[in-house]
Amino acid sequence: MSGLNRPDTDRRNPVRVLVDLAREKGDCFVYLPGKPQSFLANRPEYVRQVLVERTDIYSKDTIANAGFTEHVSAGLLTSEGEHHRRQRRLVQPAFHRDRLAGYGAVMVDRAAIVRDQWQSGQPFDVMQEMMRLTLAIVAKTLFST
Repeated sequence: MSGLNRPDTDRRNPVRVLVDLAREKGDCFVYLPGKPQSFLANRPEYVRQVLVERTDIYSKDTIANAGFTEHVSAGLLTSEGEHHRRQRRLVQPAFHRDRLAGYGAVMVDRAAIVRDQWQSGQPFDVMQEMMRLTLAIVAKTLFST
């Protein structure tokens, strides 16, 4: 049985499902069986192999990516071919070694801002807060806003 078809799967939170599956199954596993199979790779070297080094043997044309594209974005992680190459060329300068060095201070600053908004003893949705923090960091580092 695939991880996404288990009775206890909460399809409203696919990120949580994938995180739970990664904890249970490890660094690389099939999470949607069938043709074509969908794999989840959790190690940087595996992701690099799929997205950079061996794009000729890996396809992103999967049911999982179709769902991700529909609900999240048709972006760099899900595109292929010329569209992918064009997107990669556009974002590549943002990930230059010299620019990455400056991102640390922005991350610390934005994390402190989010932390300071939390009320002591009050519950909050960690996933929502992390998404908000991530968006704030991306907006500042990539778009200076």
